[in-house]
Amino acid sequence: MLIEGVTADGKTIDIEPLYEALEPGFWRWRYDRRQKLMLSAFRDSRKALRAGIARNACLRAEQAGTPVVSIKLYRDRTWALKPSKRWKNPDAKRRHKVTEVGSFKCD
Repeated sequence: MLIEGVTADGKTIDIEPLYEALEPGFWRWRYDRRQKLMLSAFRDSRKALRAGIARNACLRAEQAGTPVVSIKLYRDRTWALKPSKRWKNPDAKRRHKVTEVGSFKCD
């Protein structure tokens, strides 16, 4: 999940995500609590969870000294290659997609 904030003067800033992206080639179980929270937020029925993540991002941005007026949440996905494809061509491109999940105003 990528978190982007907009300041009062219209400048766009990146806010530290809940869960850091993994290095290429690294794999981890999905049962990390923050990762589980983030993955659950992508479901359509979890608008309240996304709003809570946005409120938390507003608070963290304010504490960092850069208050924001709105937050946009994005889902950044990169699919893994099948091992057989990776063995045949180690430089094969993986599918990548960024989708906006929601936009929220800060109080």
